[in-house]
Amino acid sequence: MSETLNVKRGDVGIPFEDDADLEDADGNAVDLTGATVLFLLRTPSGQTYARIGAVDPALRVVTYKSVAQDFEDVGAYYQEWQLTTSSGDIATIPTEGQNHIFAAPDLNPT
Repeated sequence: MSETLNVKRGDVGIPFEDDADLEDADGNAVDLTGATVLFLLRTPSGQTYARIGAVDPALRVVTYKSVAQDFEDVGAYYQEWQLTTSSGDIATIPTEGQNHIFAAPDLNPT
């Protein structure tokens, strides 16, 4: 399920987390041990960045903390996760749509 989040331009260290409740064709939970994830972010200008995130197999979540370059511009961003299992299968989270992030202007004049 996609989500909407508001941030301020230039904010750093914002924690992002999403459920990774993936199932195989038989309805069994996909083993996330050894999986990797990319935090994919499309900027208001249309440029897409891929940042390395983390996978917690026990909690079945993917996480990422923002860095200085992530929200340099004011406007609407689109975000999704690309998870690769240890067997090489690739899944996109959320499975429908993207997460929406709006970076509002901050009051810092610099």
